[in-house]
Amino acid sequence: MIEPIGVSYAQYIADHQEMYPEAMREGIETWSKLLQHRMSWGFFGLTNELEGWIIFTPDEIYPDDTAYCYDIAVLPHRQLRGLGQRLWLIGCLEMRWRGLNIRAHCRKTSYHLLSTKHPGYKLAFDVLRPNHYNKEYETDQINEDAHEILLKVIGA
Repeated sequence: MIEPIGVSYAQYIADHQEMYPEAMREGIETWSKLLQHRMSWGFFGLTNELEGWIIFTPDEIYPDDTAYCYDIAVLPHRQLRGLGQRLWLIGCLEMRWRGLNIRAHCRKTSYHLLSTKHPGYKLAFDVLRPNHYNKEYETDQINEDAHEILLKVIGA
């Protein structure tokens, strides 16, 4: 089941970041700040435990009409079952309902998901950012490029 999540899940998320390289892990303060915007959803499994999440924030570059997809994550034991795709689709539908464009950085391995499946949006901007994560997290341990994408609401 996918439901909205808030600040009460910050500690849980901070404690369950094993899928990220060490340099990309965030503390409870960061997660609390991100979750306060009420723009986040979680996937809860049969045991009612949070198994994946998508977190949006107001965008710093286009603050008036765009949400930034800060994170999509699925715990390792639940990956490769389509949960990330479902979270992305729910996020797109929720942001579309709010009339917001979406900006995101996505790993090359996730690019096919974020760039092609977005109901109610058209891909308006797509730039490959070499070594984006190394620059973002000031490390040389994450050797992966990212695509920066901007999805515009169709019909707005």
